[in-house]
Amino acid sequence: MAPDPTDREQMRTVHVDIRDGENAHRPIEDGSDGELLEFPPGRFSWPSKLRVVREDWGITGAEDGETVFVVPNGYGTSNHEYVLDTAAGTPRNDNAVIENITFDTSGDNRANPGVRFECVTRGYVGDLTHACDGVVNRSEHTDGLKPIITDPGGSLTVRRYTIHNNGRLADYNGGNSRVGIASQRGDGEVLLEDCRITGCPNNGVYARMPGVMFIEGGLYGNNNVSQIRFAGENDAADGVTLFVDEGWYEAAGNKVYRDDRSGNYASRLLWNDTRGGSGFGGVVRNSTFLRLDSSVGKGHIEQLDGQAFSVRSSQFLMGDSNPALVPNDGPVGARNCVFVGRGDLVGGNGNAHGIDNVATGNPFGPLDGEHRDVTLDEFRIHPDLPKHSSFEFESGDGPDDDRPDGGDDSPDHPPIGVVVDRIDHLEEKVDSLEIVVG
Repeated sequence: MAPDPTDREQMRTVHVDIRDGENAHRPIEDGSDGELLEFPPGRFSWPSKLRVVREDWGITGAEDGETVFVVPNGYGTSNHEYVLDTAAGTPRNDNAVIENITFDTSGDNRANPGVRFECVTRGYVGDLTHACDGVVNRSEHTDGLKPIITDPGGSLTVRRYTIHNNGRLADYNGGNSRVGIASQRGDGEVLLEDCRITGCPNNGVYARMPGVMFIEGGLYGNNNVSQIRFAGENDAADGVTLFVDEGWYEAAGNKVYRDDRSGNYASRLLWNDTRGGSGFGGVVRNSTFLRLDSSVGKGHIEQLDGQAFSVRSSQFLMGDSNPALVPNDGPVGARNCVFVGRGDLVGGNGNAHGIDNVATGNPFGPLDGEHRDVTLDEFRIHPDLPKHSSFEFESGDGPDDDRPDGGDDSPDHPPIGVVVDRIDHLEEKVDSLEIVVG
């Protein structure tokens, strides 16, 4: 786990005197640079958008989700209707902290609380939770979290951010609906650690900034468009669990709209899409891709207009007819991976390259790996995968049982700012773009 990049020695702790039901804006508005505002357990009113731009400051609450800010029913149905906005400018927002905070609404109502957390050189978001279900309509929605770090040498960590939006997955609305985490500008490094994002009518994570996004661990499932969408300069994921299971999602009382053929609903696990961006591609490794039931699918990994994308030392459960690798307008490579289930290994109109040491379970499509009895390794699957999901796994004797090479690529992560030498320099620039393609 990477350390918190902020310098809390520049902050003095101020214990907030507030009672249940009172307006949380007042003590925050009365705060100043150099103050870490510590809220007690309780439920406090958060009636509208609050913009805060300071240096060396933060908001913290009690552990275990006991500090709750209650937003109005239906809040966040306009784009950029954030509950908290620290958009940097003049003055600038920097060395800022949000920790142990939960946003909710009253009763069983729905709302879209969103936080735009922008810093210049350093910032930290830890254990931020959006507890309420998201708004169900095809209006514009506010994204859950926008982490932005503007300085090229800056670092921002988001740790254990949770949003179980439970939305209506066809409410894409031309891309204006709710994304779990959206980072579309900023030149620094954003690290997501062990986040949980499900049920968004738009991407679970959408990275399109010129800086670096690195995702370590976490659970991303049943989001529309994709669970993770990379579109930036240097994007990578390590140890993530991505899943789609529409049957379970509907059984839990949520809406998918399987019969929506208007283009509002399509499901990928990971999408590398660099259209309009500056990126060359990316890498994912040590990860689990689970697809059991999806009516309008685009494959497990789809490559669109990128120079190269590679998946390493990962496992795939293919429970429907969607292919694993879809190289549209850019090469996709796979190394040391296990594929179990049905559907083709490769689909789309492009080419897969750099396929190496791949084990598959029958039947599979045109690209053969080593055929043998392989199972998924439960040790690599996030422990919070819904237990009542219809995914089933067989466990071996240990976490390396079904790896074709029997090895373990899991890195020991150094402090943020190094990010595993930028995931080993993005696997040596995706091994020189999986060159010479073929």
